Formats: sequence, C-alpha cells, structure tokens
Amino acid sequence: MICSGNYDVLTPLAQCLTQESGDGRHLTCLALNNLSIPTENKRVIIVGPSSSAIIGGLCKVIAEDKQDSYLCCICLMNLSFLEANIAIMLQHSPVPDGSFPIPPLNNSKSLIRILEKLLKKASVGPKKRSGKYEGVRWACGLIKNLAKSEENAALFRKTEIPNYAVEYVRYSTAPPSRWTSNSL
Repeated sequence: MICSGNYDVLTPLAQCLTQESGDGRHLTCLALNNLSIPTENKRVIIVGPSSSAIIGGLCKVIAEDKQDSYLCCICLMNLSFLEANIAIMLQHSPVPDGSFPIPPLNNSKSLIRILEKLLKKASVGPKKRSGKYEGVRWACGLIKNLAKSEENAALFRKTEIPNYAVEYVRYSTAPPSRWTSNSL
C-alpha cells in the first residue's frame, strides 16, 4: 500500500506522532510497526518524502520517555533490518527549515543522541517488563543493528552508549546461558 504511490499514508501517520500521548498516537505507533515489517516498505519509509517526519516523530516519542517509547524502538529496529537503511537512519539530525545541517553528534534531537539519552535515563535499571525496560531492550537491539556499519560504529564509539551497554551486561541478573542472540 505505501509502495504503490496511490496513497500517502505516511504523512498523516507522521503527523499523528506529534500529538500528545493518547490513543491516537498509540494506534499510530502500532500501525507504523505493522507497516515497517514488510521489506518493500522499509526503504520507502526511510528514503521516501515522509522519512524525516517519521523518524523525527518516532524520536520525539522516545525523547518524551512515554509508555509508547518501546513501540517506537521496535519500529526503528524493524526498519534497521534492511541494511541499506542503517547509515541513513543514524544520520537523522533534524534542523528547522532553512537552517544549516547539524552533525548527529552535535544535535540533541538526532537519533543517536535520543538513544543515548534513553539508555542514560534507564541506567539505574528499569523494572523488567515495564514500558521503560522494553524501550531499553528494543533500543539495544536497534543499536546492535545500526552498529553493523563501520561509520555507525565509529559514531557510537563517540558517545556514552558503549558504556551504558557494558553497565547493562555487568548488572544483568540473567545467567549468560539464558541470553538470546538479539540481546546485550
């Protein structure tokens, strides 16, 4: 549906992400998660005309540290399974229209800085199965996928994200034999 070009479903969904918390935004996160699963949709969502608004909206929800943060992390992780998307995604660094670009590491609203802030806030150890715990869990999976690119790995190295990841592993209560391949 989003690949056909007949309907623009992404622009209204991006606008719904900017709403205050509520059912509309929650349903938008669920819809985007479903749309981000098919391979043919992943590229359209990341490089299409609504890409910046979609990634920006997902980052906004994560930054607000709301219950729906984990859904946004899942959506971004789904999108990161297409390797062609990973360099584009981590370069997300929004600026007001007409402004000069800001490198992601210098922009508190960039995806990398939003992920870093999420991990920092949760560094005291969120309760298992809480929305915050799920957000951190899915954010770590997203970081793992995004770090497959050498350029992205170099960006991550310039943040506190590796330190937070080591902290999570150090304080994990699960024995290593129970760790899954998609976890820290």
